[in-house]
Amino acid sequence: MATRGFYKSMKQRRYYDMDDMRSWFAQISHDRVTRISEAMENYVSVNLPKAIRSKSTLSDYRTNPYVLMATAGALSLDDLRALSQFLVNVKLYMGLETSFGKSIEDVVMRHYPDGMGDERTRWTSPVEKSEEFATYAGLSNEEKSARRVDSVWREIDSSCIHGDRRHLLTIKSGVSTINDTQVSGMFAAIRDHNAAWLKSSRDRFGVEGIDVAIGLTYGTACSTNNKENQILNKLLTSEFAEVD
Repeated sequence: MATRGFYKSMKQRRYYDMDDMRSWFAQISHDRVTRISEAMENYVSVNLPKAIRSKSTLSDYRTNPYVLMATAGALSLDDLRALSQFLVNVKLYMGLETSFGKSIEDVVMRHYPDGMGDERTRWTSPVEKSEEFATYAGLSNEEKSARRVDSVWREIDSSCIHGDRRHLLTIKSGVSTINDTQVSGMFAAIRDHNAAWLKSSRDRFGVEGIDVAIGLTYGTACSTNNKENQILNKLLTSEFAEVD
């Protein structure tokens, strides 16, 4: 299949039908929204202060000295207190972004698809990933690094079962968080391990097939940095076929 024009096609603006929008909003569970907001509040209130308290000196902030000097000059931050306040505020915002991204995966997704039924019908970390990572116990950091090269489940963050299919999901924090290294990693994982994912899903859960999704926590197809489409494009050149 020719891939010319693929990116342009994927990033075309799409407009939703207003009747569809009304029907979707009518299905919102106010109880679930409340439970999610409370869970996120608890998660951030615990983890963000912990991250802040872990930094007591300038070196703990892992600043780039060149960027620091350039920023101080560009913003005329010639006062030490002003520079310190700027640095802390920037790092605080970055900490919030990190906490939010992790809370989506660890807290919010567990309330979906519907929060009903047994555990496997909700988004949770794949049991195979937990089992794989358990084999790293007792290894040194160097040994763990070497073992991760052959990891089968590392790129899959969550899974759930709906009907006769198992859905496998990798979550990224936003529209610009995927970089070229992650593109290569996710592409290689799908190309090399999709058969193993399918076999394990069939053997363990009796499903007929699997679906692999790349989830972004916010934004639209037009606002991404195109990296998610690069993964799709690479798959099209590796004997995968596009379906609607």
